[in-house]
Amino acid sequence: MKSIIFVGCLLMLVHVSMQISIWDDNCHEDTPGFQEVKNLCFHISCPNNVAQPHACMNDICPPGQNPIGRESDDNSKTYPGCCGKLICQ
Repeated sequence: MKSIIFVGCLLMLVHVSMQISIWDDNCHEDTPGFQEVKNLCFHISCPNNVAQPHACMNDICPPGQNPIGRESDDNSKTYPGCCGKLICQ
């Protein structure tokens, strides 16, 4: 079952990456789709004019605490401030 979920997640990642045209080697703001990408909660850096996406990290709870939920992403802020945090108890 875990392998089916892993393959499903992998296929979704491939699908999303193919839909975002900014993930090619062109890092200019006039690239079609750049505005849509800029409004999501992740950041694209362009060292040597090669796009490198950076997304919110998966948090872990401190030892002795368990996750009880997760705050939603705040799309009114820029990355990484827009990332929702894990709620631990």
